[in-house]
Parts: sequence; C-alpha cells; structure tokens
Amino acid sequence: MVMTDYVLKNKPEPASNETVWAFDLGKGSIGEAVRCGNEFLHKASLLIPAEFAETKTAAGRRRMWRTRQNEFPARAK
Repeated sequence: MVMTDYVLKNKPEPASNETVWAFDLGKGSIGEAVRCGNEFLHKASLLIPAEFAETKTAAGRRRMWRTRQNEFPARAK
C-alpha cells in the first residue's frame, strides 16, 4: 500500500466501558488516575517529601564511584 493512498477518514472511538489507567511520575509527585468511559473512578496526586526527591547526594556518590574506577582500573576488575 502506498502511503498517499492511506487516509484515516473516521477515527475509531474507544469503547464507552473501556478502563484507562494513567500514571505520571514527576520530580516531586506521583499522579494516578483511573477512567472508565468519561467517568473518573479514581484520581490522586501523592507528594514526595523534599528529602527523598533531591538528587545531589546520589549524583555525588556516582561521581565518586566513577573517580575511583578511573584512578584504579586494575582493582575494579
């Protein structure tokens, strides 16, 4: 089939009873929702405390690990 021949004229509609689960992972929160048709059965946003959301500590550990690997390549293996 040639792509110029393919045209989606009528977009198929989802079933009215179809359940849709949605998740959103942000920097400081996690969102979730459940929808059946046009009705939301559940929706929530969970906040992540700031002390768990920061990444500087983990980034520092990774940097130190990479530095040690580069300084002592024979030991790493």
